[in-house]
Amino acid sequence: MSATSAAIVQLADAVTAQINAAALSQQVTAQRTYQFERKKEECSQLLVDVLPRQVKTQLAARIFEEGDYGISIVVSQQCNIAETAKLDGLLLFVEDIRIALASNRRPPALQMASLQAIEMPAVLFPDRLRNEGLFRALVVATYRIYDSELAAARAG
Repeated sequence: MSATSAAIVQLADAVTAQINAAALSQQVTAQRTYQFERKKEECSQLLVDVLPRQVKTQLAARIFEEGDYGISIVVSQQCNIAETAKLDGLLLFVEDIRIALASNRRPPALQMASLQAIEMPAVLFPDRLRNEGLFRALVVATYRIYDSELAAARAG
């Protein structure tokens, strides 16, 4: 683990690498960004943005603290609401991402992180699709990293 990057940034990089290494139903290169919103013009090709989302720390024991790190995965592509087959394929792709992350709970590039939860709070933003012709879906993954492991990794 690099001492020059925040843990959540390194986790977002590790999740990005995990998505890019997975066998998914569509070919795409995920990228770590800070860009949650995309304009329709940017989404002529399928885009997968991986964003640091939140950090929540709680006391796990008298000595050790644990941090829950949220990572947002946003899938975007131009699509007409009448393109049912294309929408079905995009939803399958979003599900593929969820399954790929859930099947390997520790990202290979950051083994100290352990997946705690994965949810799809917005499988589809229907207003964006209807009004703007933009498919967007959101997957949120929450990972746990113990501060003792984080400190040891930075020291060594």
